[in-house]
This record gives sequence, C-alpha cells and structure tokens, in this order.
Amino acid sequence: MRTGWYNFFMFIGTVCSWAAWIMVLTQYHPNSSGSIAFVYFFASLFLALLGTIFLLSYFLQARIIGRLSALQSIRSCTRQAILLSALLVFSLALQGWRLLTWYNAVLLIALLTLIELLFITRERRPLNT
Repeated sequence: MRTGWYNFFMFIGTVCSWAAWIMVLTQYHPNSSGSIAFVYFFASLFLALLGTIFLLSYFLQARIIGRLSALQSIRSCTRQAILLSALLVFSLALQGWRLLTWYNAVLLIALLTLIELLFITRERRPLNT
C-alpha cells in the first residue's frame, strides 16, 4: 500500500474513532451498561489515540525532521503509536480500578521500552530464516 493511502485511511479511521469515543461518552452510562461500556470506551480511546499519535508523529518525523524514508517513518511511527497508546489506555484502566501505583507505572514503562528496544535491534540486524 502506498504511504499516501495508508495516511488517508489512518486519518479516516482516527476521525471515526474519535466520533465513536464521543458517542460512548454521551450514550452509555457505566452503571447501567455494565462492563461492555468500559470495553467500548477503552477500545475506542485506544484507536483514537493510536491514530492521533501516528498522524502527529508521522508529520513531525517525515515532514519536519525528514531523516528517514517514508516507509521507515510509517513503520516506526505506527509501532511507537501502538506502544504509547497502550501505555496510556492501560494506565487509565488501572487508574479507573484504583490499581495504578508508581511501581505499576514504572513496570509498564519498562515493559514497553523493552518491546521497543527489541523491535529496534531486530530492524538493525534481521534474522536470516
């Protein structure tokens, strides 16, 4: 897929995800809807944050800094958007259940940093399989 189409679909998906998140906020009451409302809330928030972080980081990395090719920018921006969105949504979910402490936050950050470092080292030296 060309990078322009990928960015276009990410933009459309981000707009739809933010609209879905707003609909969840206004339509579902957590006490009457049960756990499905929380699933909709966190899933739509994750997708909305993913698209927003990707679009902002791609614009910054590809257009302003411009040291990587478009394909490399898309790969790294998508990966980093997924990890940062997961960090934010997991932190919010833990805080919603009153389970977020400083060592849980440090553990989440360390785990996601380790995952990012694994991806970076694999890109530099791919496995010959």
